[in-house]
Amino acid sequence: MTSIPDLPPPPLRCGLYRAGHEVHFAQAIRSGNDDEVRPGTASVDAADWISISLDNGRIERRWTHDPVRLAHLLAEYEGRVLLRSKSILSIPHGGGDYFVSVGGGATPCPQRTSTSPTSHGTRCWQDRAASRSNCETLPTNFYERAVDTLPPSLCS
Repeated sequence: MTSIPDLPPPPLRCGLYRAGHEVHFAQAIRSGNDDEVRPGTASVDAADWISISLDNGRIERRWTHDPVRLAHLLAEYEGRVLLRSKSILSIPHGGGDYFVSVGGGATPCPQRTSTSPTSHGTRCWQDRAASRSNCETLPTNFYERAVDTLPPSLCS
């Protein structure tokens, strides 16, 4: 029998690129190319805030709109993190780093449809040709459908 690896939940897509929400590709590239990296250990508390104990002895408190995914990643990779520039917390793993946007304060997601950890909210994008925004609600089984389409070679 083929087993499926314990994958983290997919990132919550709220359409907002402020600190603590989605990671923009330019933000990820700039942060990844920057030498400002502070290693440490992180955890998510009961109020969904992130406590980062840096190796230099300093403790920082940050927030993300997707604490469920972050807690999963921290548990999977022993809590080791790199606090990077551009509001990025990275979780190193064998294939690279997971990037999570973190902010100094909590800000609401726009058009979020549910606070349920199984809901992946609303995805929006700008249609410049039509001069309007388009949005769609992602189904709660979005992740399960994505896993069902994995090639068998990834599941062995």
